[in-house]
Amino acid sequence: MVTNPPYHNKYNPVLKKFMQKNYKDEKSDLFSAFIVVRALRLTQRNGYAALMSPFTWMFISSHEKLRHYILENATISSLVQLEYSAFEEATVPICTFYKKISMKRLKGSIFV
Repeated sequence: MVTNPPYHNKYNPVLKKFMQKNYKDEKSDLFSAFIVVRALRLTQRNGYAALMSPFTWMFISSHEKLRHYILENATISSLVQLEYSAFEEATVPICTFYKKISMKRLKGSIFV
């Protein structure tokens, strides 16, 4: 799976209720729910999920449960934290990473 998940955290009442009900731990932003549900849960075991997303999930407290979920259910094989404006079209600071969905713990590479 390769994706650039949707970034959105200003919910209308219907979406807010849906996120609170279905993605309690990832509700702070659509991309965090997408990283867990679409990338991790839909990728086959021993498959890879490659994503480009805001890098806030690595640092802010509202994404702490997301970080734990990722570390418990996947191996981050490679992660690159890009500088601001690394892509002209990107209006948020982003990172790109891919994860292997595996029961075996592997070492990864991180570039900042």
